Amino acid sequence: MSECKVMSFNILYGTCANSPLHKWDGRKQAVTGIIDMYKPDIIGTQEGLFWQLDYIRSVLPDYAQYGSSRNGHFDNNADEFCAILYNRNVFDLICGETFFLSDTPNVVSKLPGSAFNRIATIIKLQFKQQSKAQFWAVNTHLDYNSASAVRQTQAKILAKLINELNTEHLPVVLTGDFNSNSFDSVYTCFDQYSDCAEAAESFGTLKMSSFTDFLSVKTATKKQFGQRTHIDWIMTQKMHCARFEVGTEEPNGVKPSDHYPIMAVLQIE
Repeated sequence: MSECKVMSFNILYGTCANSPLHKWDGRKQAVTGIIDMYKPDIIGTQEGLFWQLDYIRSVLPDYAQYGSSRNGHFDNNADEFCAILYNRNVFDLICGETFFLSDTPNVVSKLPGSAFNRIATIIKLQFKQQSKAQFWAVNTHLDYNSASAVRQTQAKILAKLINELNTEHLPVVLTGDFNSNSFDSVYTCFDQYSDCAEAAESFGTLKMSSFTDFLSVKTATKKQFGQRTHIDWIMTQKMHCARFEVGTEEPNGVKPSDHYPIMAVLQIE
């Protein structure tokens, strides 16, 4: 059996124009601090700009990065990434692609009604040791400033892309900021997946919401967790979730982002 820890983390767009008190320079050490605290093997990041991701990798050099941005660039001209960071000591990268969640997934584009281009990064990884198991890691960020129907269409496109790629029926882990809670129609697009927030064998700290807006969020019990408003998900196929938790630490008293990172310990036969 192979085991890995997966994190989904919206690190907040680096320029943070709508929240100047929380610019990157003031919280970047808190971001790398909480990542280093939990030491995930895979991180699905959302909202990261090129120089934010470059900083994370410079401080935490065990991580390699895959994915291009939502304007198709991989340089300082790039827009937001849905980059996947993976521990190069644990995994070999087999292949990967960044797709656009539109009617033309291979071309820089967006759906009508979507405020921005929306993308998904999809990579196939293989454990270097343990069982040498292969699996797909997928990371995305659905639109927020649009109707739920737009997000639902983006979700359907993503589910279809994963199915088309996964001809070997390998395990899949899907991370992302879906801007939708578990009572939304978007959730039903992934009814063939297991939600780690529901299926975990054990739980660490839970919160009533994964989006904080830099405010305090009440701690939740397992019973209350069914009423959560999490918009960040970790979903799986053919994986067992041993543990799920929400990262609430504030290294040196600094909130890393306006989202809590969420984590799952996953096992593959």
